[in-house]
Amino acid sequence: MAPIIVDISEAVAGLLAAASLSQAFAIKRAWVEVASRDRMAAGDPILVTILPGVLVMTAFDMKPRIAATWEVIVSITRAVQLTTASIDPIAGFVEEVAFLLAGKRLVGTPEGRVAQCVGLEARPVHDPEQLAELKLYRAIVAVTYRVTQ
Repeated sequence: MAPIIVDISEAVAGLLAAASLSQAFAIKRAWVEVASRDRMAAGDPILVTILPGVLVMTAFDMKPRIAATWEVIVSITRAVQLTTASIDPIAGFVEEVAFLLAGKRLVGTPEGRVAQCVGLEARPVHDPEQLAELKLYRAIVAVTYRVTQ
């Protein structure tokens, strides 16, 4: 039996891989993202990395019940020129991914779980070293899921 976060991450990767988006992209699931300029060149497809994230448990009611949510990070990276004309289309791609995942219910995981998106945040990573020195633009879409069985 795989951890719930792995099931959710695999389902997110499958959903994105099956999607028809505006730009070419390569997708992978990993525990750590390592993006470097020597691995990415201008004109390469966008790199989409699915990173299993955080488990948050919250007690609610006066009964001993716990609500659990899992966060999956969708990291989007591309080699760019330092111009708005180069970066704007990638920002649009990030929005496409966010709207694709927002509110989605992921079904069909190996353990019969259903994961419902209950929150999402898309944000650029403002890292001067990545952008200015490595010429890599990176944004993340953090998606929070609640799971039922």
